[in-house]
Order: sequence, then C-alpha cells, then structure tokens
Amino acid sequence: MVPQLVLLAPWLLENQQLKQGLYHHPSVIVVAGTAIASFTIPSISLSATIRLLRFVMIILASFLGLYGIMIGLFLLGIHLSSIKSVGMPYLVPFAPYKPTEKLTTMERSLYKREI
Repeated sequence: MVPQLVLLAPWLLENQQLKQGLYHHPSVIVVAGTAIASFTIPSISLSATIRLLRFVMIILASFLGLYGIMIGLFLLGIHLSSIKSVGMPYLVPFAPYKPTEKLTTMERSLYKREI
C-alpha cells in the first residue's frame, strides 16, 4: 500500500496544482525531461553546466511557456555557434554553412553505415 501512495500522492498534488494554475504544462514537461536526461551525464563538471542550463530553461518555461523553451533553445544555439575551439568554430560542418562541407559530412556518415 505504501509504494502505491508514494507514486500516487505526487501525481495528485501535481494535478491539483496544474488545475489551480500554479504552474504551466510546458514547465512540467521540461522538468520531467531534464530529470530523466540528468541520469545520462557522465562527468561531474558537465553536470554542473547542464544543471545551470536546466534551471534557466525551467524559469523560461515557467514564465513564457512554449515560447520560453523556444527562446532558450534559440539562445543556446546562438551561443554554441559563436564558440571557437582551437581556432575553429564549435559547430564546424553545420554552423558556418558551406554546402561542400555538408555534403562531405553526409557522405562520411553514409559510408560508415555501409561498413
């Protein structure tokens, strides 16, 4: 009986809080997704960065809903495309778009599948 209550009580509380409008549905989705994704992070230093990004995304989702999630992902994409590592852009074959590099990237991925 106790394990069922442990699973049922938070669901009932969350359902009532959503009905009362204390928080929005997209924020529940973001919190659940980031909680599941946090189990896949291998290193401690990376988990601190992900935790900070998670809190920012949760705050944006709470205040702006789906628009906040999209704004957060857009800002993250802008930041990742502006980073340079060892003198090269971080998203090399994709961020400074060059059709020839995109084709060679696709050819390599298809060639590796055949082998």
